[in-house]
Amino acid sequence: MQNISLKPLKAQEVSVNLGGQNVTLRIVQRTTGLFMDIGVADKWIALGILCLNCNKIVRYSYLGFIGELFFADTKGGEDPVYDELGTRFKLFYATAERDGGMTYKKRSLKFQFTLKEGEFDEQGNNILTIDNIKAEVDIGAYGGISGSTLEARIYGLGLERMALLSYKGIQFNGARQNMVKVWADDRPIFSEPSPTVLLTLTRCLTPP
Repeated sequence: MQNISLKPLKAQEVSVNLGGQNVTLRIVQRTTGLFMDIGVADKWIALGILCLNCNKIVRYSYLGFIGELFFADTKGGEDPVYDELGTRFKLFYATAERDGGMTYKKRSLKFQFTLKEGEFDEQGNNILTIDNIKAEVDIGAYGGISGSTLEARIYGLGLERMALLSYKGIQFNGARQNMVKVWADDRPIFSEPSPTVLLTLTRCLTPP
């Protein structure tokens, strides 16, 4: 993952090497949002792309761009604006998968929430598992599946599950903390107490 340096300007043009590509990014703030033009070598491959928080900017493989670009709000979930570019709103380049390594890829996710006290249902189950659902996950990792922080957005949940998780699943219980575990393609990638988790739940089937 590469952080692309930006300045808090209403209009700027940046030249940078990304994955061996000579890339030019033209970023302009308009009244309707922040927009980007992307050039590779001497050709503009995409013009007037609206930049949204944690949304892919390039998206389409036919454009011939290697990798992906996206903005991330480091303090919340707002879409980027020019006056905090480079500080709150950072622009990242994620490399394409090569030789089995990757920085961005679609995977099958599974979430497991474990209550240290109480139950999720009348049958006395203290574990709630959610899989086969659309979700996005950002992990701030320090090594392994522990010692990390998790920001997850889970889409398409029913009201019952949303109520269970919002009231019980991420509740802080003093010394007895609830646990959250996440798997990607059946490989454990996160296992931490719930205070290290920021969870966004929505009934929407797709990201906004």
